[in-house]
Amino acid sequence: MNGNEDFSALVRSVWPRVVFVKTKKRITKENFSELEESMIRDDDTPDLSGIEGGAVIFPLPVSSYPSVLRSMTASLAGWWAMRKGDSEGWEKNDENIRSCISNLEMDM
Repeated sequence: MNGNEDFSALVRSVWPRVVFVKTKKRITKENFSELEESMIRDDDTPDLSGIEGGAVIFPLPVSSYPSVLRSMTASLAGWWAMRKGDSEGWEKNDENIRSCISNLEMDM
């Protein structure tokens, strides 16, 4: 197991129902069926067929966060956003996670 797989396992142990993945384009409810073909796999991207039912797959489009996703994996970016939200006492929701990652993108 490499370092990224260990990190991914740690993230899933803390937030077991959330999986962050890089995508070539924005994935919404309407085009969610295109997720698999749009994914850009990082070393720590889990096999989605092994994800438990009820898990949240959180697509991060490289077009929205180019600097962030060029410098780190989707799992790491998601983990950072979740930790930042925790430290600020924010609810874990789509808007807050994307806001954290957008702020990181502006800082890079």
